[in-house]
Amino acid sequence: MRKMHSGGLNQFFSKIDYCKDKILEISIKKIIFLFIITLFTLTSVHFLLFMYGFVSIGAGDTFIMDNALYNTIQGEGLMTIGAVEHYPEYYKASEHPTHSQFTNYFEIHKKLILVLMLPIYYLWPSLFNILLIQCIMLGLSAYPLYKICNHFMDERASKIISISYLLYPTIILTGIVGFHVPTFAPLFIFLTFYFYLNKMTVLHLVSLILLLTLFENMFLVSIPIALYYIFDTYFNKEDLKMRLYKYSFPAIFATIIYYGVFMHYIIGPMYSPDALITETTCLSYHFGYLGSSVPEIVLNSLSNPSLVINIPHILKFGIYMFVMLLPLAFMPLLNKRSIMAFSMSSLIVIQSVLSRNPTGACFYDRFQAIVIPFLFLALIISVSELQKEKYIKYFNKYYIYYIFIISVSYCLWYVLSYLFETRIYTV
Repeated sequence: MRKMHSGGLNQFFSKIDYCKDKILEISIKKIIFLFIITLFTLTSVHFLLFMYGFVSIGAGDTFIMDNALYNTIQGEGLMTIGAVEHYPEYYKASEHPTHSQFTNYFEIHKKLILVLMLPIYYLWPSLFNILLIQCIMLGLSAYPLYKICNHFMDERASKIISISYLLYPTIILTGIVGFHVPTFAPLFIFLTFYFYLNKMTVLHLVSLILLLTLFENMFLVSIPIALYYIFDTYFNKEDLKMRLYKYSFPAIFATIIYYGVFMHYIIGPMYSPDALITETTCLSYHFGYLGSSVPEIVLNSLSNPSLVINIPHILKFGIYMFVMLLPLAFMPLLNKRSIMAFSMSSLIVIQSVLSRNPTGACFYDRFQAIVIPFLFLALIISVSELQKEKYIKYFNKYYIYYIFIISVSYCLWYVLSYLFETRIYTV
């Protein structure tokens, strides 16, 4: 009986090995192309179901950004909202108090990346165009991730980590709940680190600046990245002065110029005093219970921790992070370097925790897309350490299965929880 049982298991695992080997024979470019097509199909079906009243999703931001792009190409002014309604049967800005008070999208958010999207949107002025762009950006992010993996480990491990990234449910989630430009962050973050590893200073800086254009809070990412470069010199045993001049200082300088000069003194005053970074309506909406300005919010958070501990949804956010991130997060805890890599996302996580509605309006819809790249960067560093000679005899047999199995199982968890309406960890 035991022999039969053992033989069945061997047969099962040999089939898994066969399927795995066949998948790994496919080029990464074909896998990315297949992912983009599949994700766009899921996104489109999900949004069509929403538009015809079958499901409910937080689609307000999607319609309002589409409206801003549509009004721009109609000659109503850059990022104007409400002048010409693109999809009036589904969404009217005038009927939503949070948006009806604004005439320009830059009064709400500083997403300059939308301006760069205008030429593509002009060719096909449709809501589904921006959803397609989002799916393409998420898919393309796997390629620089794959190249980063190649820098640290062999081809086989690189491909498995890249595939598991595309299967990771949090990546899929960000693609199907509507259009949010922070979902572009994985591509720009991975490109930034790919160019950093290959010492392409100009392209590195361009990628970092593109990252800054996604949201008014991207300095919470760019500054930790600049600090990580300093820390990384300890492991690479390179000249600290060279790292500072080529990577850290340019990153900090670009952040200061972009936010301190361009956004605060040019873009903000052009549209409304309320468009200034530290005086936005969004700031008061998310953090008003802590204070009316950035210094007041920071001071109250530090001096009165009970305000933070007792905020609504804090337990829900903790459970959500545990369920969605922990399966991949425990591996980076194996060494200091990977902990530092993951800690680059810490300021975004702290901001999300402090938000009035962390899982809904702050993290689930947007900012988890910024955390995931750092999780995978940390994972790559950890796996590369485990591939070293002293660990290889223990781990070589299992590491190539780990992420793949976790990703598939959590995809199934999400699909089943959605079908049976048990998504207690989301909005």
